[in-house]
Amino acid sequence: MSTPLKAAVIGALTLSLPVPALAAPLDDYRLQFAQAPNDPLAEAPTDLKLEEEATVRHAQLQWHQGFGLATLGSMALTAGLGGYTSNWAPASQYGTLRTVHMALGGLTTGLYLGAATLALTVPAGYEPAGSGWDAVSLHRSLAWLHGAGIATTFVLGVLTATGGMDRVTHGILGGTTLGLMALSAGVIVFDF
Repeated sequence: MSTPLKAAVIGALTLSLPVPALAAPLDDYRLQFAQAPNDPLAEAPTDLKLEEEATVRHAQLQWHQGFGLATLGSMALTAGLGGYTSNWAPASQYGTLRTVHMALGGLTTGLYLGAATLALTVPAGYEPAGSGWDAVSLHRSLAWLHGAGIATTFVLGVLTATGGMDRVTHGILGGTTLGLMALSAGVIVFDF
């Protein structure tokens, strides 16, 4: 394989930004362009504005990953506590556990909003035309589903707390949303 073609393939694969690429040092991105001197895109990272955007994008996506994993953990804890409180907790502990469940629900919602804000405000990266479905595009599609799920779960949680909704519906939607979030994270972590 010729050097420019090899560099183009490596560049396209690296710029598709699967999880290993998100965690890679910024110097790896610079190195891929140095390998293709005849490539018109090879000069792009030397431009200060593009270099700054690449640095911001890299950092922001790492923060998004951290917030996303924290949200997933908080959601799992909230769902587990909610299930325990509704089904197995002694009546004497119900009020305290319900309060802790609601506080964890608020924390989960805040973490989710932080992760979503980071994802929605990240500077655009290079994506090859016609790249089709990959882990990142599937992750983005699942985000619409679990985003709607987290918003609805929050509203149903408020309705459940005020007596306007039964706990079962809220619990089923919370569990479904947790599953969608875990699938979305798994797609990225395992690079499907």
